[in-house]
Amino acid sequence: MALRQARIVFGGMCVSVVTLITTTWPDHWPAWPRLASAVVLAFLGVIVIELERREERGTRRRPASVPSGNAAASTATAPGTAPTGTTLTPTAPAPTVTAPRAGIRRWGALGKPVMDSADPVTAPASWVTPMRPEVAEPLPAKEGFRGREAELDGLLRQHRAARAAAGTRAEAGGWPVLLLIHGKPGVGKSALAQELARRLAGEYPDGQLYVNLGNAGDALSSGEILKIFLDALKWPGAMPERAEDRVRIFRTLTADRRLLFILDAARDHRQVLDVLPNESLCAAIVTSRRDLGPNLGIGSRRLDVPDADDALEILQAAARSQEHSTPSTVEIIESCGRLPLAIQSAGERVSQERSDLVSVATLLREEDTRLERLTRLGRNVEEGFATEYQQLDPVEQRALRLLGLVESDTFVPWVLCPLMRVPLEEAEDLTDRLYRAQFIDYVSADPVTDLVRYRLNTLVKLFARTRSDQEDPDDERAAAVNRLDIAYQSVICEVLAILEPDFTPPTRDTGADQAIAGPRLAALIAQHPDTWIRAEYANVAHSFRKAYSAGEWGVCWRIARRLHSLVPAGVPASEMMALFDLAVLAAERDGSVLGGIDVRIAKGSCLVAVEHYREAFAVLTTALELTDRISPRSGPGRDPAVLRRGTVYLKRGEAYLQMRRPKEAETEFQLAKAMFRAERRTRELALLRLLVALNSDIDLDEPHDELTRHLGEEHRFWVWLQHFEERRRRHDWAEALDNLDLAERCCDGDARRHANVLYRRARLYLEHWRYHASTDGAHTGNGYVDRLATKAIHRATEAMVALSWMGNVAGDIRARCLLVRALTAAGLLRAANAQLHLVERELAHPDLAESPARLPLRARARWARGELRRANGESEHDRDLWEARRIFTEIGDGRSQRSIDRLLGIVGQETWTDPYDRHDE
Repeated sequence: MALRQARIVFGGMCVSVVTLITTTWPDHWPAWPRLASAVVLAFLGVIVIELERREERGTRRRPASVPSGNAAASTATAPGTAPTGTTLTPTAPAPTVTAPRAGIRRWGALGKPVMDSADPVTAPASWVTPMRPEVAEPLPAKEGFRGREAELDGLLRQHRAARAAAGTRAEAGGWPVLLLIHGKPGVGKSALAQELARRLAGEYPDGQLYVNLGNAGDALSSGEILKIFLDALKWPGAMPERAEDRVRIFRTLTADRRLLFILDAARDHRQVLDVLPNESLCAAIVTSRRDLGPNLGIGSRRLDVPDADDALEILQAAARSQEHSTPSTVEIIESCGRLPLAIQSAGERVSQERSDLVSVATLLREEDTRLERLTRLGRNVEEGFATEYQQLDPVEQRALRLLGLVESDTFVPWVLCPLMRVPLEEAEDLTDRLYRAQFIDYVSADPVTDLVRYRLNTLVKLFARTRSDQEDPDDERAAAVNRLDIAYQSVICEVLAILEPDFTPPTRDTGADQAIAGPRLAALIAQHPDTWIRAEYANVAHSFRKAYSAGEWGVCWRIARRLHSLVPAGVPASEMMALFDLAVLAAERDGSVLGGIDVRIAKGSCLVAVEHYREAFAVLTTALELTDRISPRSGPGRDPAVLRRGTVYLKRGEAYLQMRRPKEAETEFQLAKAMFRAERRTRELALLRLLVALNSDIDLDEPHDELTRHLGEEHRFWVWLQHFEERRRRHDWAEALDNLDLAERCCDGDARRHANVLYRRARLYLEHWRYHASTDGAHTGNGYVDRLATKAIHRATEAMVALSWMGNVAGDIRARCLLVRALTAAGLLRAANAQLHLVERELAHPDLAESPARLPLRARARWARGELRRANGESEHDRDLWEARRIFTEIGDGRSQRSIDRLLGIVGQETWTDPYDRHDE
């Protein structure tokens, strides 16, 4: 230190003497001695100062094992090359890594330097060697994180692969491991990133640094972010003003260190590039609302809303409740669109306001105030949407507002054509841009139109409608909706004209807007009309009402007869029945006997779907009687009366199949078979074979593709259900669940199908639990087996809620009986007892007084009560099981009877006598 100070003093004296010699002192010297003295002293001063500069640079240089200069650049992995386990986007511009000076490396983007690296950084004399980073502000405290195990496992696997790839490169320097997460506001990106960081903490012992790049709506500059990092790393010197100086200090400080960075709410890729370390030993978790992967050359994981089980865990954690799945919890989760931020806000109303789940569920039913109710201190769902909404250009904003006015749950880009008066190409581009902005969700490729089908999240749709009310004049909004209505009416009439050559569409002044639809769209829909109607029910029903108001009777009944067996989500059964009643009037006014029969068959099918059996059988019987008024067709050709009689028998057979009365179902199916054979109806006969197999619990030898070819896309749902039952009987649990997943994809907005899948999932989980309970012996405490019972509870509750919303009393009781058994399996006997009391009360419902479904429902109630009483250790608990077995035997339900036999321990015996002489009701 003394030698260093002496050099500094000597250098300063040299400079001073040179200055004096060349100016005023000594004046009596000749010119040449003065010049020679000045040159010698200046040379000595320069040498001393250069030695001091070199020593200072040496203290700041990185360890010798780290390459410097061009070597550092050559050993760094090119950012365009993604680590193993990530996805590269070939079209992404590849940033470059440069090394402007020894030991200090920095980022550039798009081949263009973003910071000037020529200026030196002045360091304090006390900074002799690189200090070990010390995090001043650790990661935010854990807030009861729940769920997302599948997403976490995937990210951890991606990290391991990327870290392994980083190990094959230079020991230090280069591209840090990047994990990118993107998704809509409120979907839980920040919570997931922080939980991921906690699980990776052991691999980064030098610390974790968290920063919110969005800063509550205002994006932080790179200089501000770097200041946060340098403060966290305890940078001892004065903070440089320029971002260029800060980044050089930051990247030198982080060299050879294992640090984990959490960059939350990034706005764009440049914001990330400017603050990343040049160190492969480090890693960064980046969250953003938009996909930054293409510009960073690395795949980003899109975070979607959680599944029902994870959503329930989030609600339980926020509400500080361990209550199992209930109708109120299901309603809250669905009202929140399964967005974790909204679910947490709803749960905190329970934990912080001494409220209860039932009250919160009731509070969120009002759509007009739902977003406001979900706004709490620190949790504002609407603000998150609004922030991203402001990032859209005006055309995108208008497209989002208008999409909120579409009636159906899902839509294809075509709807923007009449709404905004734009061509299809522009409509597709707008929807794609809104998808990338995370405002709309991808559903699937539409099997009918080949267009991509999208969906608005429940809360996003409320936000879009609110914005439309605020920003769009009433007359413009009404005009846009009217154009959409006219467009749908035009398409429907074109489809009907293709399906029924004798139908003449009504003439109306549709204007130039209807050229958007075109004959191609109508031709595609005509190939699979039922599938399209399932997805577009709300819009089709709206077009029906418009046609009825205009007195277009032929359009009305032709639309209504294609709504058979469809129960749209969120539409009350009474509203559906009112539509059919109008269609019957329309057929009468149009003078069409066939139309009246077809509409009644469609109405009977919907009544069967909601299990209003008395009304259904009455309507179907009327349709059957009206077939006598149809004149038989002479000569070759199909007889419309015979075809419709076969359809009535088929629908009655479906009703008995659904209520699990196999004997009566078999009788109806045989009658239908005779009719369809007479008419050589290949498709109907194939459907009959499928339904008979489901009714009799037998396998079908016919391959899947062959069945689908005969039945068509609209019946693929039943094909997957048959495959599910075959796998279930073989105890192939995983394959059975896969088939249910495929069946669920065919629901197309049909609430009946969705509830059917939920019920079968619950039943499968319970049977899987029972299988382990009987084979494993001591199963209690086995995490996997216990989760099966929990999943059965969740799915049974969801099925019960879905059926209740449909107004399906019989289905609600059936699902509640299954819930009692699942709660019993999980050891929740008090909750099971409460649900059993509700079952017994609902069995006295007036709608079930003379319903053919009452007997099988009573058997299921006895089954549930028998299992519960056995778990409670009550005497003569098997009395209920024997009574259930007697009823199942009477109605021919062999599947349920065999399940009871296993409980009673009489499997393998041919004949058994009921030990109880009397059978209580």
